[in-house]
Amino acid sequence: MTTLDKNKKIRSTIIIYIIVFLASAIAGISVFIFILPNRFAPGGLTGIAAAIYYINPAINPGWLVLGMNIPLLILAFFKLNRGYVYKSIVAIATSSVVLIILNEFVASPNYYYGPNWLYNIRYTTEQSILPAIAGGVFRGLGMGILIKMGASNGGSEIVGGLVNKKWPHLNAARIILAVDVTVVLSTAFIVSGSIDGINPIDIVILSIINMVTSTIVCNTILQGFNSAMKFEIITMQEEQLSKDLVMELGRSVTKIKARGGYTGQEKTILICIIKNKQIAAFNRILKKYPDTFAYMVGTKEVYGRGFSIPHVKEENFGTAIEGEGNIRDELQINDEVVSENE
Repeated sequence: MTTLDKNKKIRSTIIIYIIVFLASAIAGISVFIFILPNRFAPGGLTGIAAAIYYINPAINPGWLVLGMNIPLLILAFFKLNRGYVYKSIVAIATSSVVLIILNEFVASPNYYYGPNWLYNIRYTTEQSILPAIAGGVFRGLGMGILIKMGASNGGSEIVGGLVNKKWPHLNAARIILAVDVTVVLSTAFIVSGSIDGINPIDIVILSIINMVTSTIVCNTILQGFNSAMKFEIITMQEEQLSKDLVMELGRSVTKIKARGGYTGQEKTILICIIKNKQIAAFNRILKKYPDTFAYMVGTKEVYGRGFSIPHVKEENFGTAIEGEGNIRDELQINDEVVSENE
C-alpha cells in the first residue's frame, strides 16, 4: 500500500468515526427531547433504562445505558468483527454521554445556568402522537446512519449479532423484535403501576408508533432514495422495442437470448431499469407490442454511471445498444443483509 493510499484510508476512517459520532449524538438527543419526557418505551436497553428512570428520576438513564452495554461490548469484542465493535463503542459512548450531560445539566434546575429555551427543549404536548413520530424520525435517522457506517447503538442489535454468530440458523431479526416487544410491554405496565394517571395501553400504542416510525426512517436511510423499477420483457420484437425504450425514455436495455419452454420459439428477454415516474410512459410503449410478456420488480437503489442520461440520437442507436457501457452500467441492489464476521 502506497503512502497516498494509506492517507486516503486514514481520512476515510476519520470521516466514518465523525459520522458515527454525529449520528449517535442525534439518537441520544432524540431520546432526551421526545422519548423520556413523554414516557415512551423505545425498546432494547434504552427502553430498560427509560423504565428505571420513570420509576426513579434521580437515576440518570445515560449511566444505565452505558453500564448495561459494557458487558455486551466485551462479549462482542471477542465474538464479532473488531471494526464493528470499535465503531459501536464510539456510538454507545457518545449517545450515553449525551444523555448523561443533558439530564445532569439541562433537565435538572439545580445545575442549569443556560438560556430558558434550552431548559424547555424537551417536547411535551397533549397530542402525544407528535413526539412519538418526531422521536421515531430522529432516532431512526441516527440508527440508519450508524448501521450504514457499520456500527450500532448497542443493546438488542449487538444481541442479534451475537445470536447470529452462535446460531446462524436462527432469525436474529425476530429475536431483536421479541426483545423490543417484551421491553415495551414491561415498561408500559411498570410505569402505569408506579405513576398515577398513566394508561399502559397508551404507552404501548405510542411506543409502537415510535418504533415503527424509527424503523421506516432507518430502512429508508439504508435502502437509499434512488429507487427505481426493473422490467423484464420477453419479446420477439426486441429491435424495435429496444429502440422505442431508448428513444422515448432514454433508457438502454440488456438483451438475453431465450427459448420458450412450451412453444420452443426463439425469443429475447429485455432487462430495463427506469425511474418510477417513467412507468406510465413505459406501459404506453408496451401496449404497442401485444405479443410481449413483461413483469416488474422494485429495486431499492440503482448504482452505475449514466442512470440519468441525455436523449440518444437515432443515428447513434446501434452504437448505444451494442456498445458495452456506452449508455449505463446497471446494478440492482437486492434485499439482503451482509454480515462481516471474523
